[in-house]
Amino acid sequence: MIGEWFAARGYDPFFGRKLAALFDRCRLQNIRHQVTANVVNGASPWARWWADTLDAIRGWGMADETLPGSAEQDHQALIAACLDPSVWLMSELLHACRGQRPS
Repeated sequence: MIGEWFAARGYDPFFGRKLAALFDRCRLQNIRHQVTANVVNGASPWARWWADTLDAIRGWGMADETLPGSAEQDHQALIAACLDPSVWLMSELLHACRGQRPS
């Protein structure tokens, strides 16, 4: 559900993975690419924030009628996981890439 919703709006879930190659194509040197994420349990502040975000995305999808048929079941399963303290979730991946122009 979420991936399809974002993709329909031009989001590329693999863009972060492409950063180092893009920097390389720009002929940058000393390229460093780091990725971080956190693992958190359901009902944590991040998980509650993500549940609210999922509700907002669901609302937008319903407004423009882009939700696929199984979206409601998917949505309920994701919300349940976000609110269950026995479930562990990985947060978003944060990509940081840097490089230097040649001397």
